[in-house]
Amino acid sequence: MYDELGFRARAGGVRRAQASLAIERGRAAEARAFAQRAMDEARASGAAVGEVQAWCLLARIHRDAWDFDAAQRALSRARARAHAAGITEHPSVQAAVSAAVQV
Repeated sequence: MYDELGFRARAGGVRRAQASLAIERGRAAEARAFAQRAMDEARASGAAVGEVQAWCLLARIHRDAWDFDAAQRALSRARARAHAAGITEHPSVQAAVSAAVQV
């Protein structure tokens, strides 16, 4: 049985998956909404990795929309959060950052 924080962390994971699928389908507004919900869930549960992943999804969404300034800001927020949480070497964080910077 999950407690509330565990449930929110899982819900954030579902929202990140939904955002990724929306990105692949070219549905930017839908992807942005799911990524924001994922970030909200990650923050509420204290899941720093999930928050970094959500920032990276937002960076991808902005990059795909050719808004490179917004993409850079989102990626900078992701990196800053990872650094503050001491998770820069976490495999999921590295994968998310790598996906966000791919062209």
